[in-house]
Amino acid sequence: MSMKIIITEEEIKNNSNNDALGELVRKKYWDQLKDISHIKNDDETIHFEVDEDGFVVSIIKSDDIEE
Repeated sequence: MSMKIIITEEEIKNNSNNDALGELVRKKYWDQLKDISHIKNDDETIHFEVDEDGFVVSIIKSDDIEE
C-alpha cells in the first residue's frame, strides 16, 4: 500500500520545530490509515485485561466479548 501525506506551507511554518512537524506528519499518517482501513482504537472497541500487578495480559476486541 502506498499513500501520500500532504503538508501545506502554512503547516510547515506553524511547526518550525522538527519534532512538532514530525508529530504532525505521523498524526496525518495514522488519521489517513484509520480512514482507509476503518481501524477503531478507542475505549469502546478495545479492552485490556490487567493482572493484579497492573500489567496488561491480553487485549480484547469488543467483537470478541460475549455478552
